[in-house]
Amino acid sequence: MHPTKNKPRTKSPYSAPTPPSPGPSPQVISRDLSLLHSAFLAQLSQVISALNEEGYPMRVFEAYRSPGRQQYLYSQGRNGKEGKIVTNARPWTSYHQYGLAADFAFYQNGIWSWDAPTPVSPVDSTRARYAVDPWVRLSQLAIQFGLETIQEEQSHVQLSGYDINQLQQGKLPGSGGDKWWGNLTSQARNWTGSPSAPKL
Repeated sequence: MHPTKNKPRTKSPYSAPTPPSPGPSPQVISRDLSLLHSAFLAQLSQVISALNEEGYPMRVFEAYRSPGRQQYLYSQGRNGKEGKIVTNARPWTSYHQYGLAADFAFYQNGIWSWDAPTPVSPVDSTRARYAVDPWVRLSQLAIQFGLETIQEEQSHVQLSGYDINQLQQGKLPGSGGDKWWGNLTSQARNWTGSPSAPKL
């Protein structure tokens, strides 16, 4: 795959998409959609289906993110750690820790990319153009199906109608499924870092 050189409107919190590695490490990227809140997942699934139907090769790159992984990302570029700062969100200040957010990236021919690949016409194999910029279309579809994106990160889609302060206070959407709740409560119970986990 030869991705286009078009620059995205905003940077992703990652330098480049990489596949998840095995083992309980904060470097592991979770694409397990069953750890997401069921209401958010239902809306997210509509976005995914619409992207597929319209020919945008976009998939969920990261779904649930543990507070340990959030701390790992937050520490990059800080306190003498190598690399650039990739996020300003500390543990429990991201919707990802609550199973209410997902990040998208392009996936084609087994390769992840932040740059949109040039679409190819299935009729004559000549180069074609997307009707709408893929990141713009992602935002449009998110809004259409009751979700929202954030200006700072074009790949990020999250549940609308809440703010992070509510989530940190334990004010969560209604029943989101046993696996979602079990994972969330387990992560909160075992978290000993800072800031503190929400009281659930």
